[in-house]
Amino acid sequence: MGMRPTYLYLTSSGLFPAALPALGNGTEIAPPPLKRSSLPYDPTNRTVFVTLVAVPDPMLPYNFNDTRFGHLVIYVPVNSSITLTFQNREGFPHSAVLMTAGETSPTIIEPSANIIAQIPPDAVDGSFLLNGESGSVTVHGLTPGKYWIVCAFGYPVPHAEEGMWVTLYVTTQAPTPYAVILPG
Repeated sequence: MGMRPTYLYLTSSGLFPAALPALGNGTEIAPPPLKRSSLPYDPTNRTVFVTLVAVPDPMLPYNFNDTRFGHLVIYVPVNSSITLTFQNREGFPHSAVLMTAGETSPTIIEPSANIIAQIPPDAVDGSFLLNGESGSVTVHGLTPGKYWIVCAFGYPVPHAEEGMWVTLYVTTQAPTPYAVILPG
C-alpha cells in the first residue's frame, strides 16, 4: 500500500485551518503547527521591530532572511508602529519597500504603486543599499490588511520577480507580533 501525499492548505488569512477536510477513509489530518517566532516588541508604545537581511546564499540569491516568494510571513497587531530595519549582506544592490499588497505577487515595482515606506528613501526611483549598508524607517498607523516588503531593485533582473519579497499582515488576530516561515 503506497503512501498518500499530504497537502497543506492556507486560508486567505495565511493561517492553517484547525483540520483538513476528511479524506477517503473518513479521517482528518491536522497540519503540522508552524513555528512562531516572536518579534521584538515594545508594548509601552506598541512598536514592533522587524529586521530583514539580504543573506549571502549562493543557492538562494535575492532573499530576505534566507526566504523568498513570501514564505516569510510577519503578523503585526493593529494600532502598532513598525520600525523596519534592512541590512544588505549580499553582494548585489538591494532595497526594502513596504507597500500595500495587490491581487497577484509583486513583480516590478512602479513608482505609482501603493508605496508606504522605502529603504533607502528613493528606492523605487532606483536607489539601493550596497553590501554592508543598512537603513531603517518607522511606519505608524497601518490599517488592517495585507502588505508586502519587496526589493525594488531591477538589475540584472527584477529582484521582486525573482522572489525577494515578504508578506506582512496587520491584524486583530495577533495580540503580539510574530513571524512564521511557510513550508516549500
